[in-house]
Amino acid sequence: MRVATLTAACMTLASCGGLPEDSPVFRGIEVGTPVAPSVRQHFADPIPGASPEAIVRAFVVTGAAPAENNGAARKYLARDIRDSWTPRSRSVVIMQGVSNIAVQVISSSASTCVVQISGPARAVVAVNGRLTELAGQTRSAQIELVRQDGEWRVSAVPADFGLWLDQFDFDAAYGVFTIGYVSKVSRTVLPDRRWFPITNALPTTLARAQLEPVPPYLSGAAETGFPLLTRLRVDAVTVTAGVANLDLTPQALRGTADDRRAAFAQTILSLTQAPTVRAVSMQVNGQNVGVSGMPDALSSLADLGYEVAGAPPAEQVVLRRGTALDVVRMGDLRSGQPRAEAPSLPALDVAWRGLAVSPDFKDLAATSGDGKGLLRWRRDSAAPDGPGRSALQPPFARDLVRPSYDPFQGLWVGGATGDGEAGIWVINTRGEVGVATPRRIPAPWLAGSRITALKVAPDGQRVALLLAPRTGPARLAVAGVERGEDNRVASLADPLYVGDSLVSATDVAWESGYNLAVVGRAAGMIEDHALLVGVDGRVDGRLGKVPTDASGGRVVGSGAARGLLLLTRSGEVYQAVSGGWRDLAASGDLVVPGG
Repeated sequence: MRVATLTAACMTLASCGGLPEDSPVFRGIEVGTPVAPSVRQHFADPIPGASPEAIVRAFVVTGAAPAENNGAARKYLARDIRDSWTPRSRSVVIMQGVSNIAVQVISSSASTCVVQISGPARAVVAVNGRLTELAGQTRSAQIELVRQDGEWRVSAVPADFGLWLDQFDFDAAYGVFTIGYVSKVSRTVLPDRRWFPITNALPTTLARAQLEPVPPYLSGAAETGFPLLTRLRVDAVTVTAGVANLDLTPQALRGTADDRRAAFAQTILSLTQAPTVRAVSMQVNGQNVGVSGMPDALSSLADLGYEVAGAPPAEQVVLRRGTALDVVRMGDLRSGQPRAEAPSLPALDVAWRGLAVSPDFKDLAATSGDGKGLLRWRRDSAAPDGPGRSALQPPFARDLVRPSYDPFQGLWVGGATGDGEAGIWVINTRGEVGVATPRRIPAPWLAGSRITALKVAPDGQRVALLLAPRTGPARLAVAGVERGEDNRVASLADPLYVGDSLVSATDVAWESGYNLAVVGRAAGMIEDHALLVGVDGRVDGRLGKVPTDASGGRVVGSGAARGLLLLTRSGEVYQAVSGGWRDLAASGDLVVPGG
């Protein structure tokens, strides 16, 4: 009833009230979680005698109903384009109130009319499901109409014009889904996140996306188990008794046994998000294509030996108090009681900041206050209870940010050359402390920016960078990591930029396998918030404002199950809890090993 009334009201240009323009943004669907069917909406038919402006406005508003192949919106189209219109093959724009868009007649005659529509937009979703925030940028389009049987009907739309939706209608009709790609160095599936319409054809939509090549930002880090040019033989996935069957083209037979295992892992992760799917099977030319020794229909990544890349909950952290470095269990953060029989760490002079600790507590690094020096310490394997070995790394860069360890014994540092050119260096910690040479990793896309924070994902296959361009707001980039011999870093992929509504940010951490956390502001915010920025492109501000003394502070990822940690400039530690922040401890610094 709400929708039908809204449609009728929109027939008159000035009478549309619209939906709230500043509703909160919420987190998308978790990996592997089945989704509920979208809300089914019903719209009134076109009103006889409606003006061109009213017809265009109603055409845009009824695009919110995806049922029956957007049948409600098609009623506003001229007969010759009614069947050929394919809105899902074009981008979808999320508007700040579709019912409030400006509608203006540009030209008209007795039988034809051109109407321009325009309004501020929140985001645009490309055909491949990639969302880019627009932060209020104005979108406009010119719609052509003709008279048919005495009534105005839409006869032509721009080639790139798809659907314009309110945030409410977009959230009702679309969901965020995981498309997986397998790591080149481990049995891990790296999650990519996209937005797709929730329709009865969702399994087919997800299968099409999964069969596409690895996205550019994961190039070199991940691969797909599907051989090149593999497609659905029939452009539909059938689901019988909960089993989705992919009828594939013969190219699927070109893969190896390991490729087939990887393809099943990817497809299980993606297709079981559809509410009707619990398992997956594949066939070529009517013959089942499976994994040797396993049933035709598979439903478990674990049975295939795979797991999804994530951010494992931190069991312990390192608290820095003065020169002392104490290992503390997460559950003891409030008391600050050091863990009994914890690995011994050296005292660290207060002049050294930007602390990082390796996952095994055997390596430590810190930057100097002026950003020009890097101190390293390594436990002596021959005398694990001894003082270890420490050395100052010979100068190699300036403006060094806090280092980050990966699980392959690599120490990452971002900074700048003597000429001010941004760069990323990786040190092989297998080498002698102070002797191993920092190796600069090519990243030409850093030109014109300054690195303000860097964090390697727990899986070691992706790196997140917070960048400050010479002009404009902060940018958040995610790039895949290609590894070579001995899993050493070989190169970085061209990045995916996410969180385009960010205005400023001071730090970045991995909150999960597909969400980053930053402290900063997005468009329209006056104060600093703890923001989750997904690889799906959307900024989520539901954690709210940070405590006043945490503004401009650090964010520490401790695994989604433990809650995000904030470190204020004065050394107070806060933990995200339902409805706010809990004050945990006082510390000069806090780090999660390997985080």
